[in-house]
Amino acid sequence: MIPSTIIGFINNAALLLALGLLYDILTLRQVGGKTSFNQMVTGVILGGIGIAVMSNPWEFTPGVIFDTRSILLCITGFFFGTLPVIMTILITGAYRLFLGGEGVWTGLGVIATSGLVGLAWRHKQKNDLKNVSMKELYALGMIVHVLMLLWMLTLPWPIAKEVLSRITLPVLLIFPVGTALLGQLMKNRHANKLAKMELKESEEKYRELADSLPQSIFEIDETGRVIYTNQTAFDLFKYTKDEFDKGINISQIIIPEDHDRALKNMQSILNGIQLGGIEYTALRHDGTTFPVVIHASLVTRNAKPIGLRGLLIDISDQKKMEEKLKKSEERYRKYFEDNIVGAYISSPGGKLIACNREYKKIFGFDSTQQALDTTISKIFEVPNERAEFLRLLKKKKRVTGYESKLRKINGTPVRMLENASGVFDEEGNLKRIRGFLMDVTEQRKLEAQLRQAQRMETIGTLAGGIAHDFNNILFPILGHTDMLLADIPEGSPLQDGLNEISAGALRAKDLVRQILTFSRQDTTELILMKMQPIVKEALKLIRSTIPTTIDITQDINANCGAIKADPTQLHQIIMNLTTNAYHAMEETGGVLSVSLKEIELGNDDAINLDLEPGTYVCLTIADTGTGMDKNIIEKIFDPFFTTKEVGKGTGMGMSVVHGIVKSMKG
Repeated sequence: MIPSTIIGFINNAALLLALGLLYDILTLRQVGGKTSFNQMVTGVILGGIGIAVMSNPWEFTPGVIFDTRSILLCITGFFFGTLPVIMTILITGAYRLFLGGEGVWTGLGVIATSGLVGLAWRHKQKNDLKNVSMKELYALGMIVHVLMLLWMLTLPWPIAKEVLSRITLPVLLIFPVGTALLGQLMKNRHANKLAKMELKESEEKYRELADSLPQSIFEIDETGRVIYTNQTAFDLFKYTKDEFDKGINISQIIIPEDHDRALKNMQSILNGIQLGGIEYTALRHDGTTFPVVIHASLVTRNAKPIGLRGLLIDISDQKKMEEKLKKSEERYRKYFEDNIVGAYISSPGGKLIACNREYKKIFGFDSTQQALDTTISKIFEVPNERAEFLRLLKKKKRVTGYESKLRKINGTPVRMLENASGVFDEEGNLKRIRGFLMDVTEQRKLEAQLRQAQRMETIGTLAGGIAHDFNNILFPILGHTDMLLADIPEGSPLQDGLNEISAGALRAKDLVRQILTFSRQDTTELILMKMQPIVKEALKLIRSTIPTTIDITQDINANCGAIKADPTQLHQIIMNLTTNAYHAMEETGGVLSVSLKEIELGNDDAINLDLEPGTYVCLTIADTGTGMDKNIIEKIFDPFFTTKEVGKGTGMGMSVVHGIVKSMKG
């Protein structure tokens, strides 16, 4: 029994080695191969191993042989499935028929039983081969070989008795263990096969995922050679996979101007420095270029850097959008800067965010920074007017034609017409103000002058009509008074009364004359003359009529040219103005200053004064009296308006001066 046991171990070891080698070959070459052809090939190979095992049997008597084909067949049925085990049964069965002998049918029964029991055990496990235990494999081996011993009873009893007595113990001791050991080897190989299949499936899945990404994924070694990339990179750089496989260096896909920078950045990452996204100009296989951003990270193996792995993103569309945005911003900035009105953007609190050139010009800022540093509230003449503007903007979202009283940085008041719109968040809170300011200061001055001229013209027309009618009334009064004075005797008690009537009528006549002068309906003849003698003569007269507490200073330029004027009216102008000045200083005293000089008016000055450009003589009469406020200044040329007490003025002096000057086109 000892030699037979040794032979059994040798055959069993040979079988295990053969199966292990075979399964390694199948695992390496046919991972995941489940086609009928592959399974038939597997069955043929296993059948060949069975023949090899059966060629070195334990032979008890001629025609009765014993080998480990039972282990092979049950393991084949269990681990390889239906088609392989059928092929193995057919091949080993055919070979057993070929060997012949008295035990041929017993051998065929053992072959069929072993394979079918292994297949049945596979279905019992529901193909869950990776979780089968050694205990279950041992039980499989015990069942198969108990059945094999039972098949020995089909031999003639003397032979069966001898066979059973010699092999029962070795078979039950060794073959179930051999089955378990071989099954464990197949289980490990099966697990390895599944792992490789899963790895391949995972690689395929991630390859498909990588190839479907719109960005290029890459890996390069420490020399800069591209060792992996996805399909997107092939398409983007117009290389084929074969060309990549032959070896492409990073210098081939980046323009020469970026080579040094790319190598320097690559070395920095290999040294452990994180750089983030870096922009380069990429180079296609056909020579065209496009902008990219590369995000790369270090790849290490055994704590040593071996290369870089990362993402390459084509930013051509982004660059185009940035260029369009830049051009759009430039157009907007040009429109903003070249706008003929003052444009600005501010916060609700008055912090200026942006302004154009006209805005700076309007308020007299020296620089944009000075404007940005000046809050809008500082340029409001009336502080609470800003709050009213904000209230309207929040209520209406947009304000048009809003007129504000503002001031320049030097304090000069300006009038502004503003259109503004608010930028609001989702909750309706005002976040930004965009406004346009138009300086209407000069326009408002011209409007005021026009209103004053229209007012004076209306009053002059009315005054002229009244004066003519009043003249018609005065004419018979003066005429009849003169006739009565001529008819009454000298010393008559009526003489004083008639003299008073005549004096009053004469004063009324003089007043009418002044009204007609104001309304420009008095006919005067203008002659070419110089003003200096008339001014000096008038000053001599005024000096004799005003108190010594008032000093008179004069600055009469002898070089002033001749003008066309009426001497009497000029004298009247000087007397009226100096009398007003005297009345302003009557109680306190002071200085009456009179100057006469030539001035040249340009186009802008002439327009503001409603005059023709050219050379003019300027007469200035000033005093150090109490002065006038804004309301009085607006009324000084109104007929019959006066600030003097009753009996000291008719209110016609300034209106007459105005009328005379205008009639002389001054």
